[in-house]
Amino acid sequence: MSQLLSDRVLSLAVDSRYLWVGTDRGLSRYDKTQGQWTNFTVRDGLAHNHVLSIVLDGAQVWIGTRDGVSRYEIPTGTWRRYMPRDGLAGREVSCIAIDSRFIWFGTPNGLSRYDKETNSWARKREEDGLAGNFVTQIAIDDDYIWVGTENGVSRYDKLTDSWNNYDKESGLIDNSVTAIAADEDSVWFGTENKGLSRYDQRNSEFVRAYTKRDRLTSDQINALAVDGTSLWLGTADSGAQRYILSVNTWREHTAETGLPSNHITAIAADGNVVWFGTYEHGLVRYDLRHETWRTYNEIKALSDNDVKDILVTDESIWVATRSGLNQAIDLENVGDSTKLNWRTLSKAEGLADNYVTTVVEVGEDLWVGTPRGLGKRQIPLQLKKNKVAEFASRNEDRWTFFTTKDGLAHDFVTCIAWEPGRRGTEGTSSRLWVGTRTGLSTYEPQTRKWNTHSSKLQISGWINDIKLDNDFVWIATADGLVYTNPSAGVSGKLTEKDGLPSRMINTIEIGDNSVWIGTPSGLARLDKSFSESQVSHSNISKILVPTHRDSALRSERDFPLHANVRAIVTDGDNTIWIGTPSGLVKYNVIEDAWTHYTRENTNQGLASDNVKTISKNGDKVWIGTTAGVSCLDERTGDWSKHVAAATTEILHSNWVSKLAEDGDRLWFGNWKDSTEGAIVRYDRQIDIFRFFSKEDLPLKSIERPITRIHALTVDRNAVWVGTNGGLLRYDKATDMWRHYTIKDGLPNNEVWAVVLDAPYLWTAHIGGVVSRYALETDTWRTYEIMPSVEWSNIGTIAVDSRYVWVTTVWEGIKRYDKLTDQWSSITEAHGLGNNETNDLLIEGDYIWVTGWGDASRYNRRTEEWEIFSSWRVLAGVNFGIYRGLDGVWLTYSGWNETGAIASKYHNTTDSWTTLKLPQIEGVDFDRAKQVVETTDAVWFTADEQGLARYNKAAKDWTFFSEEDGLASNELIEYSLVVDDNYAWVGTAGGLSRYDLKKEVWTTFTRSPLTRTLRESKVYAIAAEARYVWLATTNGLHRYDKQKDRWFLPRVQRVEDEEDDEDDT
Repeated sequence: MSQLLSDRVLSLAVDSRYLWVGTDRGLSRYDKTQGQWTNFTVRDGLAHNHVLSIVLDGAQVWIGTRDGVSRYEIPTGTWRRYMPRDGLAGREVSCIAIDSRFIWFGTPNGLSRYDKETNSWARKREEDGLAGNFVTQIAIDDDYIWVGTENGVSRYDKLTDSWNNYDKESGLIDNSVTAIAADEDSVWFGTENKGLSRYDQRNSEFVRAYTKRDRLTSDQINALAVDGTSLWLGTADSGAQRYILSVNTWREHTAETGLPSNHITAIAADGNVVWFGTYEHGLVRYDLRHETWRTYNEIKALSDNDVKDILVTDESIWVATRSGLNQAIDLENVGDSTKLNWRTLSKAEGLADNYVTTVVEVGEDLWVGTPRGLGKRQIPLQLKKNKVAEFASRNEDRWTFFTTKDGLAHDFVTCIAWEPGRRGTEGTSSRLWVGTRTGLSTYEPQTRKWNTHSSKLQISGWINDIKLDNDFVWIATADGLVYTNPSAGVSGKLTEKDGLPSRMINTIEIGDNSVWIGTPSGLARLDKSFSESQVSHSNISKILVPTHRDSALRSERDFPLHANVRAIVTDGDNTIWIGTPSGLVKYNVIEDAWTHYTRENTNQGLASDNVKTISKNGDKVWIGTTAGVSCLDERTGDWSKHVAAATTEILHSNWVSKLAEDGDRLWFGNWKDSTEGAIVRYDRQIDIFRFFSKEDLPLKSIERPITRIHALTVDRNAVWVGTNGGLLRYDKATDMWRHYTIKDGLPNNEVWAVVLDAPYLWTAHIGGVVSRYALETDTWRTYEIMPSVEWSNIGTIAVDSRYVWVTTVWEGIKRYDKLTDQWSSITEAHGLGNNETNDLLIEGDYIWVTGWGDASRYNRRTEEWEIFSSWRVLAGVNFGIYRGLDGVWLTYSGWNETGAIASKYHNTTDSWTTLKLPQIEGVDFDRAKQVVETTDAVWFTADEQGLARYNKAAKDWTFFSEEDGLASNELIEYSLVVDDNYAWVGTAGGLSRYDLKKEVWTTFTRSPLTRTLRESKVYAIAAEARYVWLATTNGLHRYDKQKDRWFLPRVQRVEDEEDDEDDT
């Protein structure tokens, strides 16, 4: 089955029957009447697969490529190629336009015109009067040919055969023109990064410019199109806009309102339909009458790599992720696990939340769990099973959601199990068992009756799994394995006291004669031959998962298999498939043989060693991981893998802070002033970002939820995160989190600093309080080192073999002696340079401390203090202190007159080196916020001035700002990490990555809301059944709750726009 060749769309053209799509892999043609695709590549006669421009001329199609022009005859299916030797000004043809007998071609080397009647060519270049040689766009109206270049616009008068040029001096907003569109009254010019110009045809003058300051969401215009009533704009970073000319109204269309991407490359108007090409997410069709969207993709990839559940049915494969529910809808290929096209269901299709925890099929209905309730997807009665594919393709999703208002124990649904009805005198109705974060509920669809069973079954917390056999319901909870037979009135709970490896139960699987139980501490097997009235200790046997043997592979090589069993699938009781954070395991019970599958030994067929869920269908084993879905064909031994499409719009927030290296992984905070944040881990080996948000974290109920990250510390075994809502700990081996709050022993939930001092952990809190956590005993101890101060004035905590050092803002240093369990103060009276201390760094025999204007150094051997200031050694007012290679860097405040940015103390030579900034016009960089030193360079960050790099060998400077590709000039504290390949920079505008070899920037951001809404002040909100209306400084915004989309029905008179700022 043919489909779009590539998701990178470069050009579009449309007529009454066909839509022609130029991509980087060839030309695709969509038959609108038949709904079928036909593809053309160089094998078919196309000049080059990189199709930059298309124009339709009756039965002919002209295609501009990177290597000449192709002419395709539709009736005969024949091709002809045109090259520079034929008359083209250049080989690369960026744009084409047709004016009756003439065809115009734009190239980077000038303009060409082909006369169809005489079969002759003419060329025009800059020396011939063209505004510029690099022709970017051509538009034609009744009287003129408009030619856009990188150096302005040229206009050809057909009647007088004359040329005129226009540039900034003529009224054009910028000379770099990227798009042109002409209507009856106006000609519109889009520019590379300066916005839009409007030329009045009647008065022959430029009358208006539009930029981000008033009407536009972006100044980077890629495409323009007119449809008689509206002007359509496609931008490089903010989606599309529609300008309705008759009512002077602008509307925005972004990734939040239906577009799959905000990077628009091409637009084609087609009556009541508008087609959009995107840079990396395919083709989009927008129906103006119904305001509906449809996306056409090259390959429908998963919506997210973090897989929560997999369901394999006869018709489909369903994959639940944190970013939607995915369905493999190419039913012809369901049997071939290597060729699947995916469809994503999200809030736009009716889900209550994009985060889907579990999926279960009951008859023809689908049930899903989300953080916002239990969802039921019902197929309309007129569509039978053999029409599921048709139903899916029409996007006719009909969802009903149940919440606590309906009787659910909690809105956050974690697991679902279906119990068929039983016949007989004591028969039961069919019902759904629903596990949530705080309890258990059942729902009877026939009676629509809800029941809650938590208190009766001693369930008080998170339910991880539910499974049913003929007699019992088995419930995996955080506090043990609960079992119940409601009809017999039998129930109970099993914990580690009864022989289970752990009180925490992750998962359950029902075998022929056994119940298999997965826990964070291993696998257990429960013999089902127990008495119905009670499960005894003797019925439980622990299965010791081997960590240093692999009998099935006959290998002596050790492999790190962790005992945290999170997924189990059985083939009867003879073969058990086990998912762990360190790989997939196949256990042959009879032979006691273990086979361990990892990403390495499957040649990356296993997407990740971190296995979360398993589903088996015949010979196929489907594995859900944190890096996508893998499938093992047991019959052939072949692996296939399905992952999400690469994208840079991934973050929860554009605020990126607290970057920390962890071997092959990079951690950072992505949480600011909102509950919708995350802790993020990037895996360099597999190039995957993994997000831990409030849905993934076992957060306790506290008065104020987490909205900001204060500290992030990585050690060998764990990651510690200090927040304004307590302390979070991530165990690397088990892939599990724990949340510490006041209830666990913290003095308060504001955790400002975290420092490991095994076997202890030290934390700093608001109010001058520090706490010590004993890792072995799981106990806290609090020290009020400044009880008189109500707000946080602790700067830094550092530890050495004997002391814990704590800097304060007003009272010098507080030092804790581990041997004597006593605190003491160090102030100016003891030799400290200043009582206003902030940073403290332990380096060799020295303790370095920054104060207000100077630095102090304590010699641990001599127990003497030494002061460094602008009067002695230092070249300015000291601001911060950072560890370097064989030394320490001291940075300076912005008002020193020497030009010095930092000085380094060299440990080996006991000497100092000072770096001074060069005087460069336009570069304002005077206060380093962080220093990172590598073998060949020293990197500096500044508050709102970007990034600087000093090359040690060349002794020169390079400065990076937003203009160079940095996401934002506002860099966050401790936001820079430099490894062998990249410099990672956390900013207020996203995460930027600089390729040290290619010297190019890549920026990762959040999927944006409407740009104007993010930059608006909201004055009033009104809600109704479907819509939420917001009155803002940038107009009236409307949010559609059903479709999860924003609209901006903004109306304003042109003559009033100069008063916008005053009026608001």
